[in-house]
Amino acid sequence: MIYQQIYQFMMITFLLQNILKKCLQYLLQFVSLAMPHQPTQILSNIQLFRNWEFYQFQYNQVNNFTYYFKQEQIMINQEYKTVLYVTGVGSTALRDFTIQSGSSKYALEATNFYAMGSLQLLFERTIEKFVCQEVAEEMARRAYIRSHHILRSQNDQSESYLKTVGVGLTGAISSLKDRKGNDHAYLCFDFGTRKYTYYINLVKGRSREEEDQIISQILYDALIFHCQQNQGSFNSIFNQQKLKIPQKYELPQQDGVQLICLNEENDICLFDVLGESQLYHSILIDQLNYVINPIIEKGLVLSGSFNPPHQGHIELAQKSAQQMNYNEIFYELSIFNADKGKIPSQELTKRIHLMRGQNIKILISNRPLFKDKNMFLKNGAFSLGADTYKRLIDPKYYGGSLSQRDISFVCFVQNNNRFIVAPRLNPQTGIVEKLDDFEIPKIIFEHTLELPDFRNDESSTNIRKYQM
Repeated sequence: MIYQQIYQFMMITFLLQNILKKCLQYLLQFVSLAMPHQPTQILSNIQLFRNWEFYQFQYNQVNNFTYYFKQEQIMINQEYKTVLYVTGVGSTALRDFTIQSGSSKYALEATNFYAMGSLQLLFERTIEKFVCQEVAEEMARRAYIRSHHILRSQNDQSESYLKTVGVGLTGAISSLKDRKGNDHAYLCFDFGTRKYTYYINLVKGRSREEEDQIISQILYDALIFHCQQNQGSFNSIFNQQKLKIPQKYELPQQDGVQLICLNEENDICLFDVLGESQLYHSILIDQLNYVINPIIEKGLVLSGSFNPPHQGHIELAQKSAQQMNYNEIFYELSIFNADKGKIPSQELTKRIHLMRGQNIKILISNRPLFKDKNMFLKNGAFSLGADTYKRLIDPKYYGGSLSQRDISFVCFVQNNNRFIVAPRLNPQTGIVEKLDDFEIPKIIFEHTLELPDFRNDESSTNIRKYQM
């Protein structure tokens, strides 16, 4: 292995350095006795002696490379796609992130947000405290989302989305100024469905380089540990089973270093995160995969409450896709109902389970209104019944303003999206309503189509009544 060869070479070099350094010491003693009136030359020789100390430091650096070579070889075998975000602390890990051949198997991106302003641009908000648990966790979450953006831009069709991790590290360690407080850091690993956050406390007395190397070593060790333990964790987002795995990384005994796990309960429900985080707008799920914030191209989206999903939904989507000549169909369920508020987590999980039984592609979003659903679809079409179309054009959902409604439709035109409207029986009047019965706003007139040959009056409401 290349790192073994480097190690052997540096060991020989180190021995030679020690021999030469001893010779230099004796030489300096001789010169100082024999040439007491030439201080300039003596000072020059002393500087040469100090250079040997620098070379010894360089040896230590290469010795650390040997460690990271070993760690990165393990990472290559794990094949977890990683995005690493640090804030100055962790520069050693950042530097060695791609030093090994084959690192492209795990390395997607690494960034050092060194200045406060740099991190605030990432967060898109002001930050009151630079070094804290919340900052590390948000860095890791944004790094995780970034990993999905990168894979999507590469048109990655594999199951790589299931094996991505975002790493966030922030801290305050030894510096030129005599800084008050502990030398410490916060480290977070975000696997999408699981999150691990650690506090690293260092006893003062080491150099900045030494502290950074210790933190970087912990980062790699803990990352490898959790990558090995999180195989198959995708199932946990459906709450089908609790994975019986070690919950935290244990640091081997090391003087002056303390590692504390800050979140013993680390299961994450991504669907709950949709309701809390402005970073997500949707999660795409199929039988083997999930993708954060997808952008659907030339596909058909059928939005609904799916309470429960039924054959009418399937037939409407298939007929609409045939009319548009689309191959892909997505069934979108918002965790928020435009009229009833947020769907409880237990109810949401039940609906998703029923939808997965239909072997369909599921899109879970936090966008209850059509004006906001437009962000995850381009050059595609929304399929909807006449009853849903009636709500689409109702000014009630646009602050009571017709002008605001029409302005919101501009985005649909810009994304080249269409509406396909199917006839629908009104249970209150007993009349079958069609597109012709309603206004078509001028701005979307050419983007609105009717599905004339479709008729299926099955409804989720009737199914629930029958089940009761």
